[in-house]
Amino acid sequence: MSVSGLRHSAFLYGSDDEFVGQIAPFLEAAIGEGTPAIAVTTRANNALLRDALGRTSDQVTFMDRDDWYRRPAATIAAYDAALSDVERRGASSTRLVAEIQFGPTPEEWRQWTAYEAILNRALAEHQAWIMCPYDRRALPEEVLEGASKTHPTVLTEGAHTGEHFADAGDLVRALTPAPEQLDELRAVSPGDNPESFRERLAAELAAAQVPETKALNMLVAASEVAVNAFEHAGAPEGLRVGLVDGRFVCEISDRGPGFDDPLAGYLPPTSEHGRGRGLWTARQLTSRLELIPSPDGLTVRLWA
Repeated sequence: MSVSGLRHSAFLYGSDDEFVGQIAPFLEAAIGEGTPAIAVTTRANNALLRDALGRTSDQVTFMDRDDWYRRPAATIAAYDAALSDVERRGASSTRLVAEIQFGPTPEEWRQWTAYEAILNRALAEHQAWIMCPYDRRALPEEVLEGASKTHPTVLTEGAHTGEHFADAGDLVRALTPAPEQLDELRAVSPGDNPESFRERLAAELAAAQVPETKALNMLVAASEVAVNAFEHAGAPEGLRVGLVDGRFVCEISDRGPGFDDPLAGYLPPTSEHGRGRGLWTARQLTSRLELIPSPDGLTVRLWA
């Protein structure tokens, strides 16, 4: 039976038996349908699933979640690419087990909860059913509560709920911390065109001795943002750069109309939302991207 559009479900489990009892049949259904089955979980849970599935486990693509859950923007891009690949090869649908590595800090919990909300929009065009296991034994209550806000369907101890499901934009906005004032940054002329912008930023990256790969990524990412400013806001109004806790930071400001979209740059560029390609690229190439609107315009802050 094929999936019509994206289905995004959470499963809260409290034992190994509960995990296997729900997830193994979920994957077996894909195998029986002849559609792709992907499991991105812990090493231990991958082993449990292999044992439960037996010989049919070779029809499931198993992946270690620690290799996938590093930055939300990169994880969204990886899942989008994986689902696009199987669809290009003719798959009518895909079943994907996606157990998130939430990390040890409240900041990471909120970051990855926001990611779950974004996923509903970012992968909406795919024919897939994504099942996200949440281990009640290990995850904090804040994360478990977030599951019901980010998944239309939540399975726990046989119950199916989803009454707390929240709008992705509203939830991401609520979970995103307000940007801090960075007094360490200093003003640099942004130049009169994209070429002079790149030259000046390249000189600053070299002076700060940013490693080559990170410097190149920052140069490309910042250039994408600057080009948007030149095209849609006349030109960048300001450029601030510097090291903050040993990391190179670049702020690009303009006096354009700006926008208030907390999902900007997270949605894969498609025919529906292709205008976000610049911010999409910038999010992929930097460790962090902050959008700081003001009455005077918009500032984009990039972290190497």
